[in-house]
Amino acid sequence: MFDIQQHLPTVQAALDGLAYDFAQFEITDFVRHIETRRQRPIIIKDDPLTDGWFGAWVPLETADYVFLRPHVHRAHYLHNLLHELAHIVLKHRGIDLREVLDVASLAKLGVTRSGGHLRAPGRFRDTVEDGQAELFVYLLQGYLVQAHRLHELYGAITSIEHLKRYMDGLDLNS
Repeated sequence: MFDIQQHLPTVQAALDGLAYDFAQFEITDFVRHIETRRQRPIIIKDDPLTDGWFGAWVPLETADYVFLRPHVHRAHYLHNLLHELAHIVLKHRGIDLREVLDVASLAKLGVTRSGGHLRAPGRFRDTVEDGQAELFVYLLQGYLVQAHRLHELYGAITSIEHLKRYMDGLDLNS
């Protein structure tokens, strides 16, 4: 079982080490900030991954590639993106993707000799690295709540027009 208290200092330090201003959070800006800090491009590609995978991070020699399943709810898509970014920021080693993906999938991802991370229901979810990545996303969401920027991930609090004035009065989106 993943012990949050044991891993909290490591994950908190990695998130704080980004020195990012969450009061100005926008997802594309956050990705660019990580790229700049690491001096390494992150290339995000929508790709209907096989076998139920939601996301994959593949570190290659010239860049980090993040592959995401495009046809999921926006909140799920962004969570998957943040999860893969967490692996990058936390400098995880990953698993050997050649052991879990077929040859066609590996070729599609451009994997020849590299490890990486995969995000899928029920698979590899009990690893320390995946626990840390989920904790990273959880802490980041907390920062966004404090900075009143959670709407950058999840959009408006309601799409029902006549409820907007009531929901806006709660100050959840500002």
